[in-house]
Amino acid sequence: MMNSEKKVSIQHGIDMLESNGSIILTVCDWAEAMGYSRFHFTRRFKKQFGQSPKDVLKSYRMRRIEQEIQADVGAIGYKIATNVGLVDEKALHRYLSYHCGKTLRALKREILKKHKLDSF
Repeated sequence: MMNSEKKVSIQHGIDMLESNGSIILTVCDWAEAMGYSRFHFTRRFKKQFGQSPKDVLKSYRMRRIEQEIQADVGAIGYKIATNVGLVDEKALHRYLSYHCGKTLRALKREILKKHKLDSF
């Protein structure tokens, strides 16, 4: 993790996430990388962007999962999980189940229909 002693401008929060997304797993990780406490980071981020960092982090992770599926429809869960910063396939399953109420297989089908990709 980037443990910076100097605080990074909140305006650079999204850039920080984009460049360190595989190691920023929680808002606490993100705040630490930016040089803030979780509370201070959350308050300033929400004021700057109008969204909570938790919501932005969730959207980012879901977008990355979708990109991984689009890049390789036949990819196994473990590969997708590790490429987006999750520990393993089980963590990916829990993440998808909690955040979108879908299994990986159901999400792949939805993405296939949406983008008319080859079946897996």
